[in-house]
Amino acid sequence: MTQVIVETILAIEGEASETQSRAQVEANATVAQARAEATALRAEMLKEAQAHAERIVAESQEAAIAESDRILARAQEEAQSFREAAQSRFDAAVAFVVDRVTGRG
Repeated sequence: MTQVIVETILAIEGEASETQSRAQVEANATVAQARAEATALRAEMLKEAQAHAERIVAESQEAAIAESDRILARAQEEAQSFREAAQSRFDAAVAFVVDRVTGRG
């Protein structure tokens, strides 16, 4: 009977050892899978962040170009206005100079 108890205890210890080994293998596999998933998630997050940054840069460039175009258009309008004002005064200035030179003014 003692022999049977000893054999039973040894069998239980063997099963416990096998269970512990399987648990360790499963734990190692779980850790490896978690690391792989974390690496994949990190790569995906970096990819999304890069895409977001590129969108921000593109939008900023578009806004800068639009603002530059608006400023250029305004400057051209002002330059045209100055040219027109100068032209309208040019005829009067020529007439004034002619009058002064000819002694009429």
